[in-house]
Amino acid sequence: MTGLEKPERIIGSTVSTESFDVFGVGPVVGRTLTKEDGEGSGREVLVLSYGLWQRRFGGGKRVLGTSVELDGRNFTVIGVMPRTFEFGTAELWIPISIYANSLMDRA
Repeated sequence: MTGLEKPERIIGSTVSTESFDVFGVGPVVGRTLTKEDGEGSGREVLVLSYGLWQRRFGGGKRVLGTSVELDGRNFTVIGVMPRTFEFGTAELWIPISIYANSLMDRA
């Protein structure tokens, strides 16, 4: 992750746009992924873990709309999950369609 004070290696995960609904957990700030986010809306978005939000963004609500760079691509922060939410070791989540599209772009 770059675009902030200093680069940091972050463990992220691709998820379907329905993943957060399946877990029945909503964000503490902002929103989670929508169907439109997964349909190639033209915006590349991500959701942060609570820990990453605190550590890299100081826990401020102004994080929404922040642009960060992951592997050379710009993403916009749209939400933050609660402190108690864990999904593997990931600290951020992007729609799986964004990842799939980037693989096709490289082929």
